[in-house]
Amino acid sequence: MSDIPFMKLKKWFNDYAQQYKFAEEKHQKQIDLKYYHSYRVYQEMKNLAEKLTLAKKDQTVAHLIGLFHDLGRFEQYKRYHTFSDIRSLDHAQFGVKIIKENKLLEGFDQKTQSKIYQAIGYHNKAEIPEKEFSNDAKMIRDADKLDIWHIFTSRYTAKGEEYNKSNSLSSEPGISLEVYEKMSKGEVIDYQKLKTQDDLKLMQMGWVYDLNFKESLNQVKKRGYLDEIYQAISPSKKADIIYQKISSYLNSMLRDD
Repeated sequence: MSDIPFMKLKKWFNDYAQQYKFAEEKHQKQIDLKYYHSYRVYQEMKNLAEKLTLAKKDQTVAHLIGLFHDLGRFEQYKRYHTFSDIRSLDHAQFGVKIIKENKLLEGFDQKTQSKIYQAIGYHNKAEIPEKEFSNDAKMIRDADKLDIWHIFTSRYTAKGEEYNKSNSLSSEPGISLEVYEKMSKGEVIDYQKLKTQDDLKLMQMGWVYDLNFKESLNQVKKRGYLDEIYQAISPSKKADIIYQKISSYLNSMLRDD
């Protein structure tokens, strides 16, 4: 596989995204957010693939997965005016459906197609059965988180904390007991269990536990994501304890083997 199929698919992606235009700025802003997010995740996948010294063919597959991982978001927003899968549809599985309907992977062998469908279709799930999933599925989960951290920390450090206006979580300071207890055990938190903005931030800090590659952990440390989220949480003993726990985990994972 050369770069030619990827360049053709990249053009297809751009043409597809350009179909989604809204007269109202607030709606177009959401489409633009996903478009640029897709390209940043593609870059994250590119960087990770290089660090893992993957073969050229496997790097190309990683690039494609990165660019197409949120393909379902555009039509999702057009239909429902939300990116909430709970209130609309599973955007990952919907993205796979769009790829299949448009026969975008016809030039790829069956094994490669399956890898791409799996990685895109499960990138948004809370957990994946490790033994059953390929490196590609693990890579896209890491790459996606790295850019989501970028998006949220940018908002948290900006005046007005824009995200508070776009979800239904309480802006009252405080961490829910259930969220705190799960974080204390290093457990995955269901988004539906969140009650406050501080719960959300704590959950985002906990994504560190779900990273699959040392390079991803290194980028979290290098970019200071954990510290920035911690600084955005309302001061509390609970927040301090979880921050120290996750920081210790991150540092231990980055120590030389």
